Amino acid sequence: MKALTDRFQLDFAFQSKMKTLAALCAFGVLTSCDKKREISDSKIAAPSTPAAEHSEPSLAGKRKVVYDVHKEKPEAIFDLLKEEPEAINYTNVRSEAVEAVKEIGERKQVEAIPTLLAGMFVIQPFFTSNALDISQTFPCSEALIKIGEPAVRPVQDQFWVAKSEVEQLILLHVLIGIKGPRFTSDWLGELQQRKLIPERRQRYVELNGWVLSHLN
Repeated sequence: MKALTDRFQLDFAFQSKMKTLAALCAFGVLTSCDKKREISDSKIAAPSTPAAEHSEPSLAGKRKVVYDVHKEKPEAIFDLLKEEPEAINYTNVRSEAVEAVKEIGERKQVEAIPTLLAGMFVIQPFFTSNALDISQTFPCSEALIKIGEPAVRPVQDQFWVAKSEVEQLILLHVLIGIKGPRFTSDWLGELQQRKLIPERRQRYVELNGWVLSHLN
């Protein structure tokens, strides 16, 4: 059990460092883009030149459209991320995506469940006050909890194909938030009755211990 917790914390610590590095890189990119945008804006009234035509970042126009419709359709930010996945590295796009996820949770938008599951490790804030707080670090998990019962089966299905222990822990966190630790533990017990390789069976035993620790 301790080994599982240690791996979980190490993964979060690694993710925190990577977020900091990504944020610094993104800040540098944004600063550079802002300078280019100022130059481009100052030449709007002047005849266009080849240099001026290429000075505006290709994502800027799309990002403006997303911002304009966000108040009416918060999930519109996901359309941008489908077209330009690298846009998540922009601080303002990432912030917009995090806010959209929160709003989807408040609205309990069942149709957004697949998007929230797919964006679990993509839509994350650059910084949090507590990197070990799953709800802060993975806002999609909190949105799923707020959606509630309709998210249970999709989360269970995703757990079965999860690629890492960290992903499994986050999905179990969602199930605990919706159904409670006893339900989640019983469900894990049912999984252990299936034909599993020894390594997976042992992992489920460890995960079940983590789930039961939430009963206190």
